[in-house]
Amino acid sequence: MFSPDGQKALIALDDSTARTFEVESGLNEHIFRPQRGEASRRMHLTSVLPPSLSCAVFSPGDARWLLTTASGPSVQLLDAETGTCLRTFQNSGYAMNSAVFSPDGSRVVTTSWEGTVRIYYPATGVCERTFMLGCGRDQLVDIPRHAEFSADQARLLVLLDRSHVEILDAETGDFMVGLEDHGEFVVNCSFSSDGRKVLTSSLTTVRIYDAESGKCQWAHECEDLSTTVFSSSCFCHGVHSARDEDN
Repeated sequence: MFSPDGQKALIALDDSTARTFEVESGLNEHIFRPQRGEASRRMHLTSVLPPSLSCAVFSPGDARWLLTTASGPSVQLLDAETGTCLRTFQNSGYAMNSAVFSPDGSRVVTTSWEGTVRIYYPATGVCERTFMLGCGRDQLVDIPRHAEFSADQARLLVLLDRSHVEILDAETGDFMVGLEDHGEFVVNCSFSSDGRKVLTSSLTTVRIYDAESGKCQWAHECEDLSTTVFSSSCFCHGVHSARDEDN
């Protein structure tokens, strides 16, 4: 993904490193490695990260923070210039699935295999809300694979393990609307920048939904789809998201 000013690019690689590049020159500016020990600087920066780094994203606006998600039960907030770990967001021991900044960068929403959606303040590390999700509102846990805020931060878009996509009240966690069935295994979903529409994608199909009614407005079939639009989220299932202005 690009930094908000477009001057830097950030990627997470299969070797479990996150790397930043200067877009103009192509220079590899920083490398963040999942290793233990003191951070060191040679031609690049090495920072302490948990093993099996899955993805990394810039914070909105000034891109001063990096949000990194790994295979363990924590998400780390790093200083984008020094690599220093500023905050660690942890759950009760289950692997994290995703971590996403709110549009203004004031909050972070995470999902994990414990079946929770959690909202944190990155400035303090405090967990503001915890929502436990259930299948059909019964006692069975449904695993959220991805969650993100609407532009006004009043709603949460949540992708569940059964490929159900729901919109929840961000203050209470109450169910607001469910999207009509995509028809295939959903690999990603995202709000439009105005929060009025939702995009979902499978490996072969993209669908656009009305966020108020949950009804599908149109669908388009593609081959080997690996990129979707509307969002720049840290999503651990291998789907990269580009911003809607890049459309």
